Amino acid sequence: MRRGLLIIGLVVLVGGLVMAAVSPGLEKPYIKTYSTFTGYSLGEYVSPPIHVSGEAEISVLGSESYLVKSSELMNVTPSDISAYSLPMALNLTVNGEVTHSFVVGTGNYTVVSFATGISGLSYTVISDYSLVSFLGTLFVIGLVLILAGIVLTGLGAVLRPRTASVA
Repeated sequence: MRRGLLIIGLVVLVGGLVMAAVSPGLEKPYIKTYSTFTGYSLGEYVSPPIHVSGEAEISVLGSESYLVKSSELMNVTPSDISAYSLPMALNLTVNGEVTHSFVVGTGNYTVVSFATGISGLSYTVISDYSLVSFLGTLFVIGLVLILAGIVLTGLGAVLRPRTASVA
């Protein structure tokens, strides 16, 4: 039993390490970050059009930043941006930096920011959102397998063999 636990633990540990090490590399081609903005009008900065085919996530860094359909860009003003902005899937503030995430389907989108400058503004496009989510899940499973492998290997290493009973 001791040897079996040790072998199973090592197999689970190596499998978890492989999953956790490979998943981020497989995600990388689907995640791109941009910081290209141009002045559209006074105090309004826009990204180049973002073409999305399929399902994607667009995360925008900046407190006064929004995502709109490119076809509606010319209608947007600071006072009515809420009428044109797409609904956020997630609004997160970490270390004072605000990130808005949007899950969108096929179409053309533009990031609009009403800020005093473009310094610090960026957006990340995660294409093939379902594949990247799956790879993220594999990464988490890999971490769990690493933990389980450590526990099983440790148990296999410290368990004492059974002693034969004398009758």
